[in-house]
Amino acid sequence: MKELNINFDYEKEEENKLDDWNRNKNSLIVIDKKGIIKVDKIINDNEEIIIKRRKRILTDKQKNFLNQSDDFKNHCRSLGGYIHMIYYKNEIVFNDINIDKANISRIMYLATFVDYNDKKEGLLTTKGSSYKSVPMDRKKMRELLNLGDTAFKSFLKNCKDNELIYEVDKKFYINPIYFNKGNVDLLSDDKGYCRLFINTIRELYINCKPSQHKTLTNIYQLIPFIHYSNNMICHNPECLENEAKPMNLKDIGMKLKIENNRTNLNRLTKELEKFKVAIEDKEYKLFAYVKVSNKDFFFINPYVIYSGNNVEQLRKIADTYFFRD
Repeated sequence: MKELNINFDYEKEEENKLDDWNRNKNSLIVIDKKGIIKVDKIINDNEEIIIKRRKRILTDKQKNFLNQSDDFKNHCRSLGGYIHMIYYKNEIVFNDINIDKANISRIMYLATFVDYNDKKEGLLTTKGSSYKSVPMDRKKMRELLNLGDTAFKSFLKNCKDNELIYEVDKKFYINPIYFNKGNVDLLSDDKGYCRLFINTIRELYINCKPSQHKTLTNIYQLIPFIHYSNNMICHNPECLENEAKPMNLKDIGMKLKIENNRTNLNRLTKELEKFKVAIEDKEYKLFAYVKVSNKDFFFINPYVIYSGNNVEQLRKIADTYFFRD
């Protein structure tokens, strides 16, 4: 039960007065949306009003939706939460700016350290000595990126020149136009967004040699072409699954501007299939190639990048295409 507390504004007594009121006792009157009086109850001085809340009976469909929602939230927490990446639809990631290819995987890793939108939007933070979040300084950034001095300076300059990172009072921020942590504002029709799961994005980078950063970027550049629910790389990622038009290896090579010959494209597939992440003591590939009835399909692991909200389907996709026995 929940008590109903009613505060009467006596300063507006005349304004709220009913002209035809003719009682010397307080009353509780409930009027429905059609103006019909459903309850008319005199309240004595020694009485209090208590409203009993009726328990809502949910349909099986509503229960399943709520359970899915809670399950998905728990799933996200198990992966360290996520950040949003915002991109232009039908274009490879960062196609509109002049950023070095290797630096794309680096900025995406660094983006997992941004603060929440409702705190200090875009601020890069790290854990201090007391395990509280503190602004990330230049030294810590270089340490996390695991780059030599020359490579780090080049990275930072490249990102600043392209307005991906900016510095204010010796604090570093990532441009929230591209990455943010929290609710996504209403986007224009030409933009979309996905979730980057923090633990797996970091794991991929940490286990990557600097010489592999450019190769890893190939995955990230394809994000705008990942189907929103089954993570297949396709030409129309916002359509229903049965209407999706999968990209073949040649299509992917064209998007990534890789020379179109079978040797180069096969090498790319083998290199991308080497990346892996560990989930609950299982090893999963980042990139999967599936051949069905002489037709090629390519998928990206939903434990790393995902736009949907169906956790059962997410797990099914991961176990079907990405799990390594």
